Amino acid sequence: YDEIMDRFRLALQEEAARIAGLPEGRLPAVRLIEDGPVRRVVEAIFVCGDSTAIIRYFIPCEGVAVEVSIDLVWNEKNRMLKLSFPLKFDSDSKLLGETAFGHEELASDGSEQVAQQWAVIHDGSAAFSCINDSTYGLDYSGQSGLRLSLVRGVAYGSCQRLPADRYTPRVDIGRNCFRFRITAGELESRLSQITREAQIFHQTPFALSLTPVGNPKISAPECFIRLSGEGIVLSALKRAEDGRGLIVRLAETTGNKSETVLTIADLGVAKRLSFSSFEVKTLRVEQGNVEFCSMVED
Repeated sequence: YDEIMDRFRLALQEEAARIAGLPEGRLPAVRLIEDGPVRRVVEAIFVCGDSTAIIRYFIPCEGVAVEVSIDLVWNEKNRMLKLSFPLKFDSDSKLLGETAFGHEELASDGSEQVAQQWAVIHDGSAAFSCINDSTYGLDYSGQSGLRLSLVRGVAYGSCQRLPADRYTPRVDIGRNCFRFRITAGELESRLSQITREAQIFHQTPFALSLTPVGNPKISAPECFIRLSGEGIVLSALKRAEDGRGLIVRLAETTGNKSETVLTIADLGVAKRLSFSSFEVKTLRVEQGNVEFCSMVED
Protein backbone atom coordinates (compact mmCIF):
# COMPACT_ATOMS: atom_id res chain seq x y z
CA TYR A 1 0.00 0.00 0.00
CA ASP A 2 2.71 2.46 -1.01
CA GLU A 3 0.65 4.63 -3.38
CA ILE A 4 -1.01 7.52 -1.53
CA MET A 5 -4.18 8.61 -3.35
CA ASP A 6 -5.21 11.46 -1.02
CA ARG A 7 -4.92 12.77 2.54
CA PHE A 8 -7.37 14.19 5.05
CA ARG A 9 -7.04 17.96 5.59
CA LEU A 10 -8.32 20.31 8.26
CA ALA A 11 -11.83 21.51 7.46
CA LEU A 12 -12.50 25.12 6.61
CA GLN A 13 -14.45 27.00 9.27
CA GLU A 14 -17.63 26.87 7.19
CA GLU A 15 -17.16 23.12 6.61
CA ALA A 16 -16.47 22.51 10.30
CA ALA A 17 -19.67 24.33 11.29
CA ARG A 18 -21.74 22.30 8.85
CA ILE A 19 -20.22 18.99 9.99
CA ALA A 20 -20.76 19.92 13.65
CA GLY A 21 -24.44 20.65 12.96
CA LEU A 22 -24.11 24.44 13.15
CA PRO A 23 -25.50 25.56 9.78
CA GLU A 24 -24.97 29.23 10.52
CA GLY A 25 -21.65 30.75 11.45
CA ARG A 26 -18.07 29.53 11.42
CA LEU A 27 -16.27 27.04 13.64
CA PRO A 28 -12.49 26.65 13.97
CA ALA A 29 -11.41 23.19 12.84
CA VAL A 30 -9.20 22.74 15.94
CA ARG A 31 -10.56 23.64 19.36
CA LEU A 32 -9.91 23.01 23.04
CA ILE A 33 -13.25 21.60 24.22
CA GLU A 34 -12.33 20.48 27.74
CA ASP A 35 -9.76 21.88 30.18
CA GLY A 36 -9.94 20.47 33.68
CA PRO A 37 -7.74 19.23 36.51
CA VAL A 38 -7.62 15.67 35.12
CA ARG A 39 -7.29 16.09 31.37
CA ARG A 40 -7.49 18.38 28.38
CA VAL A 41 -9.42 17.44 25.24
CA VAL A 42 -8.66 18.87 21.81
CA GLU A 43 -11.10 18.26 18.94
CA ALA A 44 -10.15 18.55 15.27
CA ILE A 45 -12.38 18.16 12.21
CA PHE A 46 -10.88 16.77 9.00
CA VAL A 47 -12.32 16.20 5.53
CA CYS A 48 -11.29 14.19 2.49
CA GLY A 49 -13.47 13.78 -0.60
CA ASP A 50 -16.94 12.85 0.65
CA SER A 51 -15.66 11.68 4.05
CA THR A 52 -15.22 13.37 7.43
CA ALA A 53 -13.24 12.54 10.55
CA ILE A 54 -13.70 14.06 14.00
CA ILE A 55 -10.55 13.34 16.01
CA ARG A 56 -10.29 13.97 19.74
CA TYR A 57 -6.98 14.03 21.60
CA PHE A 58 -7.24 13.24 25.33
CA ILE A 59 -4.17 14.71 27.04
CA PRO A 60 -3.72 13.88 30.75
CA CYS A 61 -2.56 16.48 33.25
CA GLU A 62 -0.45 13.74 34.83
CA GLY A 63 1.19 10.83 33.02
CA VAL A 64 2.35 10.37 29.45
CA ALA A 65 -0.39 8.28 27.82
CA VAL A 66 -2.38 10.17 25.17
CA GLU A 67 -5.66 8.69 23.95
CA VAL A 68 -7.03 9.39 20.49
CA SER A 69 -10.60 8.78 19.32
CA ILE A 70 -11.69 8.93 15.69
CA ASP A 71 -15.33 9.30 14.64
CA LEU A 72 -15.10 8.56 10.92
CA VAL A 73 -17.83 8.85 8.29
CA TRP A 74 -16.30 6.97 5.34
CA ASN A 75 -17.76 7.41 1.86
CA GLU A 76 -14.79 6.71 -0.42
CA LYS A 77 -15.11 3.87 -2.94
CA ASN A 78 -12.24 1.51 -3.74
CA ARG A 79 -9.93 3.21 -1.25
CA MET A 80 -8.17 2.08 1.90
CA LEU A 81 -7.60 4.40 4.87
CA LYS A 82 -4.60 4.24 7.18
CA LEU A 83 -3.76 6.24 10.30
CA SER A 84 -0.10 7.23 10.06
CA PHE A 85 2.39 7.90 12.88
CA PRO A 86 5.67 9.24 11.37
CA LEU A 87 8.41 8.08 13.76
CA LYS A 88 12.08 9.06 13.99
CA PHE A 89 13.62 5.67 14.68
CA ASP A 90 16.74 4.23 13.04
CA SER A 91 16.39 2.03 9.98
CA ASP A 92 17.13 -1.09 12.07
CA SER A 93 14.21 -0.47 14.46
CA LYS A 94 11.83 -3.36 15.09
CA LEU A 95 8.06 -3.87 15.11
CA LEU A 96 6.49 -6.06 17.82
CA GLY A 97 2.85 -7.13 17.78
CA GLU A 98 0.74 -8.89 20.40
CA THR A 99 -0.25 -12.51 19.83
CA ALA A 100 -2.24 -14.91 21.99
CA PHE A 101 -0.45 -15.00 25.38
CA GLY A 102 2.62 -13.16 24.10
CA HIS A 103 4.13 -11.12 21.28
CA GLU A 104 6.32 -11.62 18.23
CA GLU A 105 8.54 -9.60 15.93
CA LEU A 106 6.78 -8.63 12.70
CA ALA A 107 8.22 -7.59 9.35
CA SER A 108 9.40 -3.97 9.20
CA ASP A 109 9.46 -3.67 5.41
CA GLY A 110 6.13 -1.86 4.93
CA SER A 111 4.16 -5.04 4.19
CA GLU A 112 0.75 -5.57 5.83
CA GLN A 113 0.96 -7.34 9.20
CA VAL A 114 -1.53 -8.39 11.88
CA ALA A 115 -1.32 -7.81 15.63
CA GLN A 116 -3.89 -8.08 18.36
CA GLN A 117 -4.38 -5.44 21.06
CA TRP A 118 -1.09 -3.55 20.71
CA ALA A 119 2.01 -2.80 18.66
CA VAL A 120 5.43 -1.53 19.77
CA ILE A 121 8.19 0.11 17.73
CA HIS A 122 11.62 0.05 19.37
CA ASP A 123 15.35 0.47 18.73
CA GLY A 124 16.45 -1.79 21.55
CA SER A 125 16.11 0.82 24.29
CA ALA A 126 13.43 3.43 23.48
CA ALA A 127 9.91 2.33 22.50
CA PHE A 128 6.70 3.75 21.06
CA SER A 129 3.52 1.81 21.83
CA CYS A 130 0.00 1.95 20.44
CA ILE A 131 -3.01 0.12 21.88
CA ASN A 132 -6.06 -0.20 19.64
CA ASP A 133 -9.61 -1.23 20.40
CA SER A 134 -10.94 -2.48 17.06
CA THR A 135 -8.42 -2.63 14.20
CA TYR A 136 -5.59 -5.10 13.81
CA GLY A 137 -3.95 -4.58 10.40
CA LEU A 138 -0.81 -2.44 10.28
CA ASP A 139 2.49 -1.87 8.53
CA TYR A 140 5.81 -0.31 9.53
CA SER A 141 9.03 0.79 7.90
CA GLY A 142 11.72 3.27 8.84
CA GLN A 143 10.65 5.51 5.97
CA SER A 144 6.85 5.61 6.37
CA GLY A 145 6.55 5.01 10.13
CA LEU A 146 3.72 3.08 11.75
CA ARG A 147 0.47 2.95 9.75
CA LEU A 148 -2.69 1.39 11.16
CA SER A 149 -5.30 0.04 8.74
CA LEU A 150 -8.73 1.52 9.53
CA VAL A 151 -11.23 0.89 6.71
CA ARG A 152 -11.44 -0.41 3.14
CA GLY A 153 -14.06 0.79 0.69
CA VAL A 154 -13.91 -2.32 -1.48
CA ALA A 155 -16.87 -4.04 -3.13
CA TYR A 156 -18.48 -7.19 -1.81
CA GLY A 157 -18.09 -10.43 -3.71
CA SER A 158 -15.28 -12.21 -5.50
CA CYS A 159 -15.89 -11.03 -9.08
CA GLN A 160 -12.99 -9.16 -10.63
CA ARG A 161 -15.18 -6.86 -12.74
CA LEU A 162 -18.08 -4.96 -11.19
CA PRO A 163 -21.38 -4.41 -13.04
CA ALA A 164 -21.27 -1.08 -14.86
CA ASP A 165 -25.03 -0.50 -14.81
CA ARG A 166 -25.86 -0.52 -11.10
CA TYR A 167 -24.80 0.43 -7.59
CA THR A 168 -22.51 -2.10 -5.89
CA PRO A 169 -22.30 -2.03 -2.07
CA ARG A 170 -18.89 -1.49 -0.47
CA VAL A 171 -17.62 -2.63 2.92
CA ASP A 172 -16.95 -0.15 5.75
CA ILE A 173 -19.06 2.60 4.18
CA GLY A 174 -20.67 4.81 6.82
CA ARG A 175 -19.76 5.58 10.40
CA ASN A 176 -16.76 3.84 12.00
CA CYS A 177 -15.35 4.63 15.46
CA PHE A 178 -11.82 3.90 16.74
CA ARG A 179 -9.83 4.48 19.93
CA PHE A 180 -6.08 4.37 20.48
CA ARG A 181 -3.75 4.81 23.46
CA ILE A 182 -0.31 6.18 22.63
CA THR A 183 2.66 5.92 25.02
CA ALA A 184 6.44 6.10 24.78
CA GLY A 185 9.20 5.08 27.18
CA GLU A 186 11.90 2.52 27.85
CA LEU A 187 11.41 -0.78 26.02
CA GLU A 188 11.58 -3.01 29.10
CA SER A 189 9.06 -0.87 30.96
CA ARG A 190 6.67 -0.76 27.99
CA LEU A 191 6.71 -4.54 27.49
CA SER A 192 6.13 -5.21 31.20
CA GLN A 193 3.07 -2.95 31.38
CA ILE A 194 1.41 -2.78 27.98
CA THR A 195 -0.62 -6.01 28.10
CA ARG A 196 -2.28 -5.02 31.38
CA GLU A 197 -2.86 -1.52 30.00
CA ALA A 198 -4.48 -3.08 26.92
CA GLN A 199 -6.76 -5.22 29.10
CA ILE A 200 -7.92 -2.12 31.00
CA PHE A 201 -8.36 -0.20 27.73
CA HIS A 202 -10.50 -2.95 26.19
CA GLN A 203 -12.41 -4.15 29.24
CA THR A 204 -13.91 -0.88 30.43
CA PRO A 205 -15.86 -1.01 33.70
CA PHE A 206 -19.64 -0.88 33.63
CA ALA A 207 -22.18 0.30 36.18
CA LEU A 208 -24.64 -1.99 37.96
CA SER A 209 -27.85 -0.80 39.60
CA LEU A 210 -27.65 -1.95 43.22
CA THR A 211 -30.10 -1.30 46.08
CA PRO A 212 -28.60 -2.86 49.20
CA VAL A 213 -30.85 -3.86 52.10
CA GLY A 214 -30.09 -3.95 55.78
CA ASN A 215 -27.24 -1.90 57.23
CA PRO A 216 -26.51 0.93 54.76
CA LYS A 217 -23.03 1.46 56.22
CA ILE A 218 -21.31 -1.22 54.19
CA SER A 219 -17.60 -0.78 53.58
CA ALA A 220 -16.23 -1.22 50.08
CA PRO A 221 -15.13 -4.81 49.45
CA GLU A 222 -11.48 -5.69 49.05
CA CYS A 223 -10.13 -6.52 45.61
CA PHE A 224 -11.20 -10.11 44.93
CA ILE A 225 -8.02 -11.21 43.18
CA ARG A 226 -4.53 -9.68 43.11
CA LEU A 227 -1.32 -10.37 41.20
CA SER A 228 1.96 -8.91 42.43
CA GLY A 229 4.68 -7.61 40.13
CA GLU A 230 4.49 -6.95 36.40
CA GLY A 231 4.34 -9.10 33.29
CA ILE A 232 1.79 -11.65 34.54
CA VAL A 233 -1.82 -11.09 33.49
CA LEU A 234 -5.12 -12.71 34.41
CA SER A 235 -6.47 -14.29 31.23
CA ALA A 236 -9.54 -16.08 32.63
CA LEU A 237 -11.48 -16.35 35.89
CA LYS A 238 -14.60 -18.51 35.97
CA ARG A 239 -16.46 -21.21 37.84
CA ALA A 240 -15.21 -24.70 37.08
CA GLU A 241 -17.30 -26.72 34.64
CA ASP A 242 -18.04 -29.34 37.32
CA GLY A 243 -19.15 -26.61 39.72
CA ARG A 244 -16.31 -27.27 42.18
CA GLY A 245 -14.21 -24.17 42.77
CA LEU A 246 -12.82 -21.55 40.39
CA ILE A 247 -10.59 -21.77 37.34
CA VAL A 248 -7.82 -19.13 37.16
CA ARG A 249 -5.65 -18.77 34.03
CA LEU A 250 -2.48 -16.68 34.15
CA ALA A 251 -0.02 -15.83 31.38
CA GLU A 252 3.51 -14.39 31.20
CA THR A 253 3.53 -11.72 28.47
CA THR A 254 7.01 -10.14 28.40
CA GLY A 255 9.06 -13.10 27.16
CA ASN A 256 11.12 -13.25 30.38
CA LYS A 257 11.14 -15.42 33.48
CA SER A 258 8.75 -13.86 36.00
CA GLU A 259 7.20 -14.44 39.40
CA THR A 260 3.94 -13.36 40.95
CA VAL A 261 1.93 -13.93 44.10
CA LEU A 262 -1.68 -14.88 43.44
CA THR A 263 -3.87 -13.61 46.30
CA ILE A 264 -7.59 -14.36 46.73
CA ALA A 265 -8.27 -13.12 50.24
CA ASP A 266 -11.87 -14.35 50.43
CA LEU A 267 -10.70 -17.91 49.73
CA GLY A 268 -7.58 -17.80 51.89
CA VAL A 269 -5.24 -18.12 48.89
CA ALA A 270 -1.75 -16.60 48.70
CA LYS A 271 0.44 -18.65 46.35
CA ARG A 272 3.77 -17.71 44.76
CA LEU A 273 4.11 -18.84 41.15
CA SER A 274 7.08 -18.88 38.78
CA PHE A 275 6.72 -18.57 34.99
CA SER A 276 9.05 -19.18 32.10
CA SER A 277 8.93 -17.10 28.91
CA PHE A 278 5.33 -16.76 27.62
CA GLU A 279 4.17 -19.60 29.88
CA VAL A 280 0.46 -20.09 30.55
CA LYS A 281 -0.74 -21.71 33.80
CA THR A 282 -4.27 -22.85 34.57
CA LEU A 283 -5.19 -23.40 38.23
CA ARG A 284 -8.18 -24.82 40.06
CA VAL A 285 -8.92 -23.01 43.34
CA GLU A 286 -11.21 -24.92 45.71
CA GLN A 287 -11.71 -24.35 49.45
CA GLY A 288 -8.37 -22.57 49.77
CA ASN A 289 -6.44 -25.23 47.85
CA VAL A 290 -4.66 -24.41 44.58
CA GLU A 291 -3.94 -27.15 42.04
CA PHE A 292 -2.60 -27.02 38.49
CA CYS A 293 -4.84 -28.36 35.76
CA SER A 294 -5.03 -28.35 31.95
CA MET A 295 -6.89 -25.74 29.92
CA VAL A 296 -9.81 -28.20 29.64
CA GLU A 297 -9.77 -28.57 33.46
CA ASP A 298 -8.48 -32.17 33.55
